[in-house]
Amino acid sequence: MVRTRLRCIIACVLLAGALAALPTQWAQAQTGRDAALQISWEVRNRFRLFREERDFLLHVESARDRSILASEQGLELQSDGRGWARNMVNRLCIDLSGRVNEPCTRDNVKESYLTPIDHPITVRLTGAVPVGAICTWSFDDGDGAQQSTFDCAE
Repeated sequence: MVRTRLRCIIACVLLAGALAALPTQWAQAQTGRDAALQISWEVRNRFRLFREERDFLLHVESARDRSILASEQGLELQSDGRGWARNMVNRLCIDLSGRVNEPCTRDNVKESYLTPIDHPITVRLTGAVPVGAICTWSFDDGDGAQQSTFDCAE
C-alpha cells in the first residue's frame, strides 16, 4: 500500500516536471514588426454579477501583469485596508441575502441576469494603424447591418 502511494507520488512529480519543461508558446499567434492590421474584440463587463463595468475594469487593471496576490495587495492599498468589495457590494446583481435580481440593470440596461439577449462588445483595429485612416464598421445583429464610420485609431 505504501509502495503504491509512493510510486503514484513519484509518477505525479515526474509528470509535473515534464509538463513544466514543455514550451509555453505553442498557442501564440505569429506576429512581427510588419504584422497586418487585425480586428480585436472583447465582451464588455464579462463578469455578469457586476452591474457596472467600472467594477469589472477595476479587477482587470489590477491584475494586469501581476500575480493574484499582488493584485489583491494593490486593491487593499487603494481601499485603505477597508476592503475593495465594500464599494461594489451594493452594485451587484444579487441582493444582500444572496438572491438574484431578476431583471438586473447592468450599465443602465435592464436585462435578464440568467438569459441576456445581448452581450455588448468592444472592437478595435490593432497593428500599425495609419494616422488619420478612417474605418467603416459594419455589424449585423440579426436585424440588418448597421454601419458606423470612425477614425481607425479610436
